[in-house]
Amino acid sequence: MQKETVEFNGLTYSRYPDSPRRDCQVYFRTHGFAGRPRFLHRDIYEATHGPIPAGHVVHHVDGNPLNNDPSNLATMCMRKHSGMHTSELMADPELRARARGFMDAAREKANEWHRSDAGRQWHAEHGRETWVDRKPMAKVCEQCGAGYETRDRGVSKFCSNNCKSAARRASGVDNVQRECCICGAAFTASKYDRVRTCGRVCGKRRADQTRAGLQPHG
Repeated sequence: MQKETVEFNGLTYSRYPDSPRRDCQVYFRTHGFAGRPRFLHRDIYEATHGPIPAGHVVHHVDGNPLNNDPSNLATMCMRKHSGMHTSELMADPELRARARGFMDAAREKANEWHRSDAGRQWHAEHGRETWVDRKPMAKVCEQCGAGYETRDRGVSKFCSNNCKSAARRASGVDNVQRECCICGAAFTASKYDRVRTCGRVCGKRRADQTRAGLQPHG
């Protein structure tokens, strides 16, 4: 692999133009002390301008990471710097497609782990932990108006499953159109209900036919 080196303050910094990693391609670095990497542009900035503020990185003003002249180096908030370079990289169709491929592969691996025994166990344990020391909240049921307490953070709307079901029925979200098996009239019913008649009259007629051993149409 091709290697380029630069000397600064008695240290040798290297970069690898053919590396598949962009940071190794464009930044000169040395392992420094205790195996921790030191970057040439950061060391030049500190030697010229002083310490780098916490939460900041050294930015190449002209956009050329190989131009490490002190006049081309400035500090920038880490979040702002990351967002700026991400926008620049995503403007390149090839890099955008490559990043999308990496994300798709990562999502697939993540899905495999979440479906695994280890993933399911982690979710179960994490779910129990989220309820530890959670204090009850006072809320008002949106269906019946009764007050109740819940540990469900901001999601609970009803005091019971009965009220939850009643609210869903009232919303009509599950309603479908059916044809009465006795008179043929159209009527509305929940798709989960087994009702086949449009009302009490037809319902009674269907019951009478069933008792008489007749098979209603429909």
